[in-house]
Amino acid sequence: MDRFWAKVKKTKTCWIWTGATTRDGYGSYLLYPSRKVVNTHRYIFEKTNNIQLQSNQLVCHSCDTPSCVNPAHLWLGDSNANTADMVSKKRQAHKLTEKQVKEIRDSNLSSYKLADIYGCSKTNINNIKNKIVWKWL
Repeated sequence: MDRFWAKVKKTKTCWIWTGATTRDGYGSYLLYPSRKVVNTHRYIFEKTNNIQLQSNQLVCHSCDTPSCVNPAHLWLGDSNANTADMVSKKRQAHKLTEKQVKEIRDSNLSSYKLADIYGCSKTNINNIKNKIVWKWL
């Protein structure tokens, strides 16, 4: 754990991961000796709560800072709870049109490329493609 905490800068509120990050700003950490790469917020949530997360479980940030690993800012949720949290805080980047959503669903481009094109996150693109959001289309 010393190696992990050496890459964390504690501020008055958030504890910011200063190591490698994903394109969406989430911390990335290489475990030894397994050489498995994990998301830092999920890793510290598991360690702090002594649980093993299921793949469908999300660790959400109350602070809305993807690089934050402060256990007090992390909560267990699912896609619906995370989306509801985002909407309640009015932090979605912008509204996509029905036409854009259909284009995203029909596209063979990567989620990263589509996120760049439409100005939203890769997670949002995946949620659209998997009909987690915009379910009625």
